[in-house]
Amino acid sequence: MIKYFVIISFIIAISKYDQIWKLRYAESVNATTVIGSSILDVPALELADVLQLLQMRKGLFIDVRNRANYNKEHIKGAYWVDTSQISAMPEGIISIIKNYDVVIIYCETNSCQSQYSAGVAFQSLGFENNYIYTGGFLEWKACGLPVESQ
Repeated sequence: MIKYFVIISFIIAISKYDQIWKLRYAESVNATTVIGSSILDVPALELADVLQLLQMRKGLFIDVRNRANYNKEHIKGAYWVDTSQISAMPEGIISIIKNYDVVIIYCETNSCQSQYSAGVAFQSLGFENNYIYTGGFLEWKACGLPVESQ
């Protein structure tokens, strides 16, 4: 009996590890979540891809870091959005964002979960062309690209 308990416990542990690994792998490639019965994927882009995309299309950066960091410094032209308020954004702000071809969401670095949840929230509001910038603000600034203060 104990032997079976140990084997079952081991199988459960491996299964949980496998789920965690798949989730982390998915986050490094795309932000994926399930809302109701639909699966939403938000493509993740590296810096070179972001720069290339911005050359071809009119894009807007959305900063989902905390407000103090945004006020101190942010990517030039970026708008700050409180991730907990995305689903309740006023229609006026949504219509401004919809004037852009693409929405590029960033946080401090790739390990920040806020950018992934924001990407999914924007997609659930009908924004089909939104992307996660995986390098985040720190990479942007380290590369000497334009930043500004509030």
